[in-house]
Amino acid sequence: MKRLFPVGLFLSLAIHWTGCGAGSELPYYVITGQASFETVPIESGDILFWPKHNDLPAVGGRIANGKFSVSAPAGDYIVKITASRPVPGKTTTGATGETIPLMEGFIPAQFNSKSELETTVVPGTNPPLDYQLKSSDSATRR
Repeated sequence: MKRLFPVGLFLSLAIHWTGCGAGSELPYYVITGQASFETVPIESGDILFWPKHNDLPAVGGRIANGKFSVSAPAGDYIVKITASRPVPGKTTTGATGETIPLMEGFIPAQFNSKSELETTVVPGTNPPLDYQLKSSDSATRR
């Protein structure tokens, strides 16, 4: 019986160190919404909710046809949106030698790496978010 204690302690610490289960005791709430760029729904992209405080996990999900749904603990977040599209007339060589379209990120840094977007997730039902991104100025959020 004494041999099981170190194994259990090691597994418990390993789970803590690797982050498995981090935030698992927190209740999560659904965040839904839509995202567009220059009035066009983002066909395929990613949305990340980066916590403004270290006591929360970062959470993210896919944007498909301009819509997203993510679950996150209640708190304050910086929102980062990314998407890429083919560069017209440009190709590159894929990992297995095939010709594939050259892709470019088209969402400006002010909405991802230097995001100005913020939101607060509240316990219970959250209203849908609507991110209307524009390259020339700040986004509008309804």
